[in-house]
Amino acid sequence: MGSPVAESTANTKTSVYVRTALDLGVTFLPEMAVGSALLQGTQVRTYELGDKSYRTIALAWRRGSPRAAEFRMLGKFVAEHRDG
Repeated sequence: MGSPVAESTANTKTSVYVRTALDLGVTFLPEMAVGSALLQGTQVRTYELGDKSYRTIALAWRRGSPRAAEFRMLGKFVAEHRDG
């Protein structure tokens, strides 16, 4: 007997939100998405996770990318200007 959980992938934030609105799963939304036009007219419910919630964001690029120096500069800028 197979698993009752269907595996699915989404390539954009919008497709993740749409799948959530269609009751095909759950997702974590950034605070700026709450109350946005993206969720208007949907049945999506949001819940705060609390003060101890966090996420880790990484910057990655393909080995040999001609823009590697730019990505490093962006990473340095983000690290220098992040909260906390």
